[in-house]
Amino acid sequence: MIVLYILLAIIALIVLAFSFRLTLQLDYHDIMELEVRYLFLKFKLLPWEKKEKAPKEKKPVQEKKKTKEKKPKEKPAKPNPLKTFWHNEGVDGVIALLKETATIVSGMFRSVFKHVMIDKLYLQMYIGSGDAAQTATDYGKVCAEIFPALGTICSIMKVRKYDVDISPDFLANQNETELHTVVTLRPIFVTNAAVVMLVKLLFQVVFKVLFSKTDKSSENRIEIKQGGASS
Repeated sequence: MIVLYILLAIIALIVLAFSFRLTLQLDYHDIMELEVRYLFLKFKLLPWEKKEKAPKEKKPVQEKKKTKEKKPKEKPAKPNPLKTFWHNEGVDGVIALLKETATIVSGMFRSVFKHVMIDKLYLQMYIGSGDAAQTATDYGKVCAEIFPALGTICSIMKVRKYDVDISPDFLANQNETELHTVVTLRPIFVTNAAVVMLVKLLFQVVFKVLFSKTDKSSENRIEIKQGGASS
């Protein structure tokens, strides 16, 4: 019983730790900065700082002893479950399996994105190229790509505050972009979605591949066709 209580306490601590919010802050202006905050911990992921490594001292090469190597005995190759599944189920079975896998994986991402919250999203862009006609063309292309993407983000995720300003600058010779966003997420939702996805993949995909059975009806159809052709 003591071991059971210890395991339950460990699981409760993990669940509690994963229930606190994880915050990502992304800033971009000339350089990209990414910071992760969790409780009182703070990690700066970007920009990366490369540390110079001290040169390693070369060690003298030691003479290797010649030893007789015994050749390992060749083991019989195990049957490939994917080839077996292909042989038993055919093209239709493989396509159905791929569709099932895609549905399960996309379902996981939809479940995770529902619990992602964007606290702040500020985007400011000035479009300029030095030529008025080219600037107008570039401005139209940027608006056609940015606003539908932002609309998709706002429809999938929860967005509290956002402000987007995209303007043409006919006097500037180059574009200028400034981005500030703060995203929060509880890791428990990611782990839950991942566990559900793995269980579904195990029962609906992996087991089908490992325990696929020969479709006898297809074999009968082939024999009938061959018999009909011979007659």
